[in-house]
This record gives sequence, structure tokens and C-alpha cells, in this order.
Amino acid sequence: MTRGGALIGLRVVVVGASSGIGREIAFQLVGCGARVAVAARRADRLAGLVGAIPLPCDVRDPLQCEQMVAQAAAACGGLDAVIYATAVTRITPVDTAAIDEWRAVFETNVFGAALVTRFAIPHLTAQGSAGRAVFLSSDSSDVAFPGLAAYSASKAALGRFCQGLSDELPAVSATEVVVGPTAGTDIADGFDPELFGVWATRWFEEGFVRHAMQQPEDVARVVLALLQDASPPRRVFAVGAPQVTASLEEGRRQAEATAP
Repeated sequence: MTRGGALIGLRVVVVGASSGIGREIAFQLVGCGARVAVAARRADRLAGLVGAIPLPCDVRDPLQCEQMVAQAAAACGGLDAVIYATAVTRITPVDTAAIDEWRAVFETNVFGAALVTRFAIPHLTAQGSAGRAVFLSSDSSDVAFPGLAAYSASKAALGRFCQGLSDELPAVSATEVVVGPTAGTDIADGFDPELFGVWATRWFEEGFVRHAMQQPEDVARVVLALLQDASPPRRVFAVGAPQVTASLEEGRRQAEATAP
């Protein structure tokens, strides 16, 4: 458990640690002396996280979620916290997106979170556990981006799931972390480049991008501080400074400028 702000010995599983924000959270936790298990569908990408316990898991599969949580708890000697950082997004115009595209987004972003949480609850409510659950959401959960209706709706649903978890099980301190534009992740790698150019131009020109670009380490610092908070809030923001970026090219320049 955390004590006096220390993370030493905290027993954590980070789901979605193969890249981006999840990977950075795991890296920082290991550096602080936490006992960390990391899970991802692309398990081969977990090998570089020295000091963490790698576990394969496709969160769309209930059996894999159950096995992963059990293995994480066994390897760490219990669980104090679950951090759900995995997510997928697709460009899904509401007039053309197929049901399979909607399902693919919700299976990972919402259903996976529910499955992992379900199997983690006995560990998080066990005697001696810090009982923390952290879910990485998006600022698009409050303002839906054109072309990303499925993603935005899934993140709004994740926020309500987090609220429901808090109300049903007060023994688990559940927090939604609302994440703003972040460079250095691969969440948009599956976008068709041409479609991305069309829709992203609208995001910038119409003011949907409301915060300056940040890096995964900025979000990770918010999450680590949250894990040390004796009374964590239900919702926190991990966003850059308020800023309206007027063009896609300006957004790209920001991402390059914030790169370490």
C-alpha cells in the first residue's frame, strides 16, 4: 500500500502497457519501487519493461482477462491497484460506420474495462489492499469529435462505468482520468491517412482540440500522484494548457516541439 506518499511495494497491474501512456505509467511505477504486472494483447512489446511482469491479454476475451488478473495477483502478492490504459479508436462517421466498427471500439474501451474490473474486485477489496482502480478516458468524452462518435461515446460510457463502480463498491476508489491530446502514442495508427487528414482538419479548424499537446510522461505523473492521494477524486484531468490550435499543421508542430 501507499504510505506517506511512497509507491514502494504498491502492487499494480497496468493494462495496455505495450505503448504510449500505459507503458510510461508502468515504467515510472517500476522506477518508484512498485511491484508491477503489465498486460497487453501485443505481449511481445512488453519485454522492454525491465522490472515488470509481462502478461498477455486480449481484453475482448473474458477468459484471458480472468487469467491475466489471477496471474498478476499471484505474481505481485495481491493487487492494490488496476490501471486500465488500453484503448482503440476508429474513424466512424455516423452515417456510414458499420455495427462491427462500433462493436470493436466498445469491446476494448468499455467491455474490457468491465471484465478486468470484475475479476480484480476480489483482490482490490481484500484485506490490506489499497483498493484503487484508474481508468484512462479522453476529453472527447465531454465534447464528441466529428468522425469519432464511437470513440467519444465509448469514453463517455467508461466514465459512467467508473461512477457506477464507485457507487456500488465504495471500498474501491475508482477514478476516471480525462486525457487531452497526447503525442507519442500509437492510438491513431490504424487511421486511414486520407480520412485522418479530412477529419483532423475539422477537429483543429472548428475548435474541438482545446488543449495544447502533451507527452505520455505528463499523464503518467498525474496517475502516480493520484495513486498517492489518500482521498482520490472520482475524476481528474490530465490535459495540456487551454489552447485553441487552428490547424492540423500547427498541431503537428506542437507534437514535434513537445517531444523529449
